[in-house]
Order: sequence, then structure tokens, then C-alpha cells
Amino acid sequence: MQRSPNTETSSLEEELRVAYVAVTRPREFLYLTCCRTRQRGGRTQSRSPSRFLCHLPPDVLVRVT
Repeated sequence: MQRSPNTETSSLEEELRVAYVAVTRPREFLYLTCCRTRQRGGRTQSRSPSRFLCHLPPDVLVRVT
């Protein structure tokens, strides 16, 4: 089944809304973590950080490697 462009846009907007709600709930600190690789079904998959991180102001982010 192929999605129409309008459905993809509304799905992306809904994901962004959910991310916004999750980020604005903590009272003091929010720790975001991610893994570089992940095992699924016995296969290693590369992972990348959320595309929504670019929506956060850079002055509130601290990156720890």
C-alpha cells in the first residue's frame, strides 16, 4: 500500500507533535539517549539520532559521546 503525500505529511506532523509533548513535559532535565547500532532479528542495524533534534534550540543541548 502506497501512502499519498498528504498522509505522509500529516503522519510527520503527528510525530513532531508527540515529540514536542515529550520534550516539554520534564520539569528540570530531559535526557535523550540513542544507540549507534542495534540488533534486530540477528542482524546489526545502524541507527541515527531522531530527525526532530534539529528543532531544538542548540543552546539547550549538551552532547556527550
